[in-house]
Amino acid sequence: MSKSFKHSRGIVGFFFRFSEWLDVERNTSMMQFIAEKARNFFNYVPKNTKKQHQEFAKAQNEFGLSIKEIDQQAKRLRVWSIILLLFAIVIGAIGVYEFTQGLYLASVVTIIMMGISLIMAFRYHFLGFEMRQRKLGCSFKEWFTQGLMGRKK
Repeated sequence: MSKSFKHSRGIVGFFFRFSEWLDVERNTSMMQFIAEKARNFFNYVPKNTKKQHQEFAKAQNEFGLSIKEIDQQAKRLRVWSIILLLFAIVIGAIGVYEFTQGLYLASVVTIIMMGISLIMAFRYHFLGFEMRQRKLGCSFKEWFTQGLMGRKK
């Protein structure tokens, strides 16, 4: 005599909906989105620079900005990026001290704060670089070679 557990499996499945609890559909769509963005990140597509200059001029006219105002804002963003970089260095030193003292959880939180500060420093420096280049949508390679390393075009 073999017993059939289909009825009890149906009752358990009715009360315990693991696929809904784990939100399987949303997680799979999110992973597909992340995989697509990762593929697009490594596929370099050259952009039309004339169109970018036209878009910058269009944005400049739309917001009524002068060249002097744009240059001042680029300088402010550069100063903010330097301040945030120095803040990240200080936070990193504090994190190393906390780690050597055995405060591991505090050092993890400090490292996260340092990462956020570095991300903000990158963001402000990149925006300032775009303003100095008078071009919207600069690539990471352009920013690294011209903005950070100081090479000319």
